[in-house]
Amino acid sequence: MANIQFQELLESRDYEATDVVLPPSWSAKSGETIVQQTARLEEEKSDANHRRRKEFILFAAGVIGGALIFVAALWFLFDPNTKPEQRSWAQATLLGLIGLALGTQVNRPEKKGS
Repeated sequence: MANIQFQELLESRDYEATDVVLPPSWSAKSGETIVQQTARLEEEKSDANHRRRKEFILFAAGVIGGALIFVAALWFLFDPNTKPEQRSWAQATLLGLIGLALGTQVNRPEKKGS
């Protein structure tokens, strides 16, 4: 009985109440009109677009900020007039940024299907 499709069960009406969750008279009708559904879908679409835009802006700001810090650390590291304390700060910062970049690439989950 488990291999029989739901539609076949409905057509044959040869099933027990415990075999299916939905009764044969069940229908999937929403309580909203087409206009309400269209308005809701448009609102969900605009919300998703806004969320993606915000995420992209935050990502771009993070990348630009990280790049600026990376360049500043390189500057301090290779400038001959830099004090040893500043060099150690620059080395620690560079190692942290490189570790962050490598960590995000190494710890990515494997894609399904490959």
